[in-house]
Amino acid sequence: MVRSVWNGIEQNGDTVVTQKRGELGVLRNLLILLAAPQGFEPRYADPESAVLPLNEGAASVMAASRDAADSLILWALRTSVNTTNTQKPRTRNVKTLRDKIGMRISFTEAVMPSPIGAVAFSTETSNVARQLLEADQCALIVVDIQEKLLPPIFNKGELVRNSQLLVRLAGILELPILVSTQYQKGLGNTVAEIASLLGGTQPIDKLQFGCFGCTEFRSALKSLHGNRNTLLVCGMEAHICVMQTVVGALTDGYLVHVASDAIGSRVRWNWDIGIDRMRAAGAVISTTEMIIYELLRSSGTQQFKHMLPYLKG
Repeated sequence: MVRSVWNGIEQNGDTVVTQKRGELGVLRNLLILLAAPQGFEPRYADPESAVLPLNEGAASVMAASRDAADSLILWALRTSVNTTNTQKPRTRNVKTLRDKIGMRISFTEAVMPSPIGAVAFSTETSNVARQLLEADQCALIVVDIQEKLLPPIFNKGELVRNSQLLVRLAGILELPILVSTQYQKGLGNTVAEIASLLGGTQPIDKLQFGCFGCTEFRSALKSLHGNRNTLLVCGMEAHICVMQTVVGALTDGYLVHVASDAIGSRVRWNWDIGIDRMRAAGAVISTTEMIIYELLRSSGTQQFKHMLPYLKG
């Protein structure tokens, strides 16, 4: 719709549009980009079903974004270019146009949809990042820390040490843990340093790289007690199984916090790009200590006293 209106104005011979095509074209393209669908808005269902997939509502969110942007672009054109008189076209100062669009954006933000329900013109997860983690909403996902996969990981010592801390934290706070392995027959069991802390938790073996491609994993996640809508993720490799698991979780409507110092890859570059991809997808990139202290909240609790020796170690 926007393009047809724009083309119609140009065909009418409006010299103002020709003269200001650069400035207005940039603004038009910017607004189209700002209106692009941002993904899915988290919506949580009852505790029994744990989380509601958002595929059903995606189309309406995307359509609403485009409609709101169309209105904004048309408003800018109509109030900035007078097309009723092609002999003596009337212009408005480009700076005034930019200022007015800025005011209009401020007005429109509240009603335009977004993946996090507030800021329509940002792909950042700032609103999600402002929400402190709640232990009764979290589950820990340990991805593929296996005997034959671990040796070439560039940061394997840090990965194992911090994953141990997260598993210990889960035990102290009674967070459910799901552990995956990738083709266990060929790539080995979960490493002893992690397996020894898991108690009765049995790994879910998979052939798919992302955990959300595995039916058994998805069923186990949905069966967790309470409304576990936030996933804490550690494991390997950052750019393959971890990334695909995180994207799958976000697509299903979960909030995801990635412990960046508890995930690893064989090559640092792949780790960097994996982190960038997960951040761009909407995950909160965190650290092990950030997650631990955020969930513990205070030094005056029994949970903190139980965790402290491991933090000092």
